Amino acid sequence: HSELKRLQSQINPHFLYNSFFVLSRLIYSQDIEKASRFSGFLSRYYQFITRDAADQIRLGEEAEHARTYTEIQTICYSGLIKVDFGDIPEGFGDREVPRLILQPVIENSYKHGFENKIQGARLQVRFQGENKECGKPALLVLSVEDNGEEISDDKILELQQRMEAEDMDVAETTGLYNVHRRIRLKYGSDSGIRVGRSSLGGMKVEIVIRFSAES
Repeated sequence: HSELKRLQSQINPHFLYNSFFVLSRLIYSQDIEKASRFSGFLSRYYQFITRDAADQIRLGEEAEHARTYTEIQTICYSGLIKVDFGDIPEGFGDREVPRLILQPVIENSYKHGFENKIQGARLQVRFQGENKECGKPALLVLSVEDNGEEISDDKILELQQRMEAEDMDVAETTGLYNVHRRIRLKYGSDSGIRVGRSSLGGMKVEIVIRFSAES
């Protein structure tokens, strides 16, 4: 719970300032319809990350927050980064998952994958679920892929090893590592984050949740 609180408390000031700059620009250019939509996205985004809610929420709510984040970024980047946001498989929308696991992974693509590549940039978010015989899901995989900076085998190995490190400095428990650690603590060593190369050309991050037999 303390790690979720830490993640919630780390409101990125650059993201906040940039959002206000974009809103100001939209108002100045008299694009009132887009300014209205943008302010609505910002309101929902900050309401979600600042409200004192349970550690677990519905997957549908978690996905909606992540989609809101991409809507904000789409306007911030003037539509240059194309987002393909998939649908949640039937029967999974009401499943409870740890809060704030998808948006930090998507944010990682914007911060690192698209750092030096905006033209023709693409982001893909997908949801996959496998059901057990009793009708309850046994495995959930959320994947985030981009066509940003090419990633080497050595970099992939380094990132995965950092995920597994037990002595990670507290100051670094943000983003991917924070998500990985919280999922591992709840679901065990079969769950967590997997890092690899995307078929799009950049990085692929998979959030793997293997539910317990009774869940």
